[in-house]
Amino acid sequence: MLLWAIYWKNSFAVNLLLKNNIDVNCENQQDGIGALYLAIKSEELDIICILLKYGADVNCRDFKGNSILHIAVQTNNVAVIKEILKQKPDLKAINNLGQNALHIATLGADEKNNVIITLLIEAGVAIDGLDCQNETPLLYSIGLRKNNMAEGLLKYKADVNLKNYYSPLFLAIILEVSPRVINIIASQADINEKNIEDDTVLHYACKHNMSSGRLKFLLILKADVNIFNSQGLVPFSLLTNLKSEQAVTMVEHIVSLKLENKYVHKDNWDIIFHNETLLALYNNYLSRNEPSI
Repeated sequence: MLLWAIYWKNSFAVNLLLKNNIDVNCENQQDGIGALYLAIKSEELDIICILLKYGADVNCRDFKGNSILHIAVQTNNVAVIKEILKQKPDLKAINNLGQNALHIATLGADEKNNVIITLLIEAGVAIDGLDCQNETPLLYSIGLRKNNMAEGLLKYKADVNLKNYYSPLFLAIILEVSPRVINIIASQADINEKNIEDDTVLHYACKHNMSSGRLKFLLILKADVNIFNSQGLVPFSLLTNLKSEQAVTMVEHIVSLKLENKYVHKDNWDIIFHNETLLALYNNYLSRNEPSI
């Protein structure tokens, strides 16, 4: 009867039933959905408060392992979340996928609204929690291209070096999230870190023909043109079109390295010197930029 009263959003009936000693923690045995769970799903704050007053369990779980806090966060209702947090729920609770409440928030919350993220972090939910795929809330936010949310997590010192298949920096670059987010991560991470395929992000960018603007951005961040992958290839050798703007960008960068007396591996020189177009570009840039004696 209590579940029906909540379903019909009848706070008077809910209060009356509880006064008459009905079990506040009664639940639907089929799916583990209890009274508080149903009230939160309905976002009925007055009913939620009545249930809590009568001792509703804030640490019960549904059949997917979601805690009451998980369910509250799924609503994106700040008032509901605040009310549940007041009851001191288990902040370490994870569901069957290994997700804590902050993972859930990054999946569902409005990209422009960091209020829920802030509430959870300041309450003590682990900012660097790992789900069953070893993904953190930061990786979630980057993967979903939620730039504002990623910035919010970084503000609270989310670990930029925790990774699964990709590191946060690698993922941010290949998904082309905002330069601001990439710059924040890059200031704390290694731009030349390799992924599971032994490629740096510059290898990846060249292999997948990312824009010349993206290549320039990586080079500004100190991506190294001299690193080899497991196939013994430098990034430049992965460009499929040596007449492209990307190839021009690489030549320009190599010229700048030469002018700064910095090391450039022989494999990069071979690509330039064995291609007439690139060699002409190289000589042109060099003559225009070399200091006059």
